[in-house]
Amino acid sequence: MVTDLGGFAAACFKRGIRFINIPTTLLGAVDAAVGGKTGINFNGLKNEIGAFRPADTVIVSTQFFQTLPQNELLSGYAEMLKHGLIDNPATYRSLLDFDLSIPDWEKLLPLLKESIQVKERIVAEDPFEKGIRKALNLGHTIGHAFESLSHKRETPIPISRIRRGLGTHMRITTLPPLSEISVRNNLRIGSIHLSPLQSISHYL
Repeated sequence: MVTDLGGFAAACFKRGIRFINIPTTLLGAVDAAVGGKTGINFNGLKNEIGAFRPADTVIVSTQFFQTLPQNELLSGYAEMLKHGLIDNPATYRSLLDFDLSIPDWEKLLPLLKESIQVKERIVAEDPFEKGIRKALNLGHTIGHAFESLSHKRETPIPISRIRRGLGTHMRITTLPPLSEISVRNNLRIGSIHLSPLQSISHYL
């Protein structure tokens, strides 16, 4: 959320200024902090106003994640699993083999890097979401619909209703494997710095 708001403010101020993202959640590190999508909710609708404005640099440190509750870790890891599904079976299997109940932060770091790189490759191919980048919305579109509904009703949607609705109405679509996508190198997304324990001040 902070990277969405901060990125949007940076995109608007003086018609765009440079900025750095330092995500403090696992989900922020593999999702909102990378790719340049920024936005705010408006009139009860999700991300109604926004801009494409990638950060110059994203600093990722697992030091922050060590204070997160388990449900927050699971939320971010689900996004990493999605990237694995989009990428290839080997990436997905390596994620399934990682034990998130007792995380080894040193081992998580290369998995994080690989997950971020999956998103970067797709964004480089389709920076403004006209084609393949829509694959990254897997799970997001329906989630945002429930979020908008909860804002409209001003009350949370019970998870039991969401599960029942998904079980009744979900359709599976086939996405083209990333190996079939030509990745161009003419768009600089920004540098990604990953550090397991090193102080953030080292980069500032």
